[in-house]
Amino acid sequence: MSVVINGDTGISGVNGSAATPAIQGGDADTGIFFGTNEASISTGGSSRIHVDSSGRVGISTTSPGKLLSLQDSTTPALALYTGSNIRTELRATTGLSTLFSYSNSPITFNVGGSAETEALRIDSSARLLVGHSTPISGSNANDNFQLVNVAGSIASIATSDTTIALDTRIGEIQFWGLPGSTWGHFGTIGCFGHGTASPDDNPGYLLFSTTKNAVATPTARFKIDSDGRVDHFADDANCYDLHTPMTSGAKVAFALKNDATGLDDGTLVMRIQADGDLENTNNTYTSISDVKFKENIVDAQSQWQDVKETRVVNFNFKEEFNWGTDKHIGVVAQEIEAVSPGLICEREDENGEEYKSVAYSVLYMKAFKALQEAMERIETLEQRLADAGIA
Repeated sequence: MSVVINGDTGISGVNGSAATPAIQGGDADTGIFFGTNEASISTGGSSRIHVDSSGRVGISTTSPGKLLSLQDSTTPALALYTGSNIRTELRATTGLSTLFSYSNSPITFNVGGSAETEALRIDSSARLLVGHSTPISGSNANDNFQLVNVAGSIASIATSDTTIALDTRIGEIQFWGLPGSTWGHFGTIGCFGHGTASPDDNPGYLLFSTTKNAVATPTARFKIDSDGRVDHFADDANCYDLHTPMTSGAKVAFALKNDATGLDDGTLVMRIQADGDLENTNNTYTSISDVKFKENIVDAQSQWQDVKETRVVNFNFKEEFNWGTDKHIGVVAQEIEAVSPGLICEREDENGEEYKSVAYSVLYMKAFKALQEAMERIETLEQRLADAGIA
């Protein structure tokens, strides 16, 4: 049986409640009930859907705080289905909101309205793909963050500090690992202010830090300042500043060029070969020698005896050190130490082993002084022979 009512005023004056809704179906506690400027749908005597006076809709709540509010005593969730299969679920628990994708499906975020251009994707391997839907690294699931842009991708790291000064952190990339039960900090690459900044004056430097063995926090190792100068921070003697995998003397390990705008132009002035040879284009090796820097200047003492007692030897380095097998000419540090201890430099290698080196540049000056003495003796002898009429 149906009831037909005509007119515009409807049925009024019957609000009902969740337990006894004003409009009921077959169950007395299921239907629609009303309040002041609000309406609800109830089942089993409880309000399930509520529309308040502001048009906000509450599901399982009669006090919706937002346009659409879902409430549950344990885990409120919103699920999206395709047919009978759940595809996506948004779930909230205390202190945590979670978006689930089922059936190993990716989660995508699109922009552009009806064009539905994909802007961001989290794929089934938990990789974050920005600007593309297919991982550029193929099956490498460890490549967790990828940026793709037709004009070349830019990742911007910034600070909102408006008073940037010397050493103000602009941004930093930190590298962490979990060697045990505690996270360990292995290294950082950071950008910092290199002075007071203004809208048209933004000096900055890059700082590279690594964590030394048996230490928990990184130490600054390498700095490129705002003028492009490179500063290397060595905290002890166990440091090699420049390494090259090349072994052939015919290969250049390091080159210095003037007026260069790139790696392939400029005027070559100096280079270090892979076998340690130092070459330059003008055959000039200088030391600071201006008189304005010096005091207590006196003639050097005789070097005749020191040079006379210096043994010059041929040798090759032991094979175990992997320094090559070429024959060399030089001196032995321990022998020089007995004659001229001031020429000996005490060193320590990367394993903490001590060794001695010789200041050859000073040894050459001693030889030069001895040569002057020899020239004086020769000239004296020549004069004596001339005086004796012996040509």
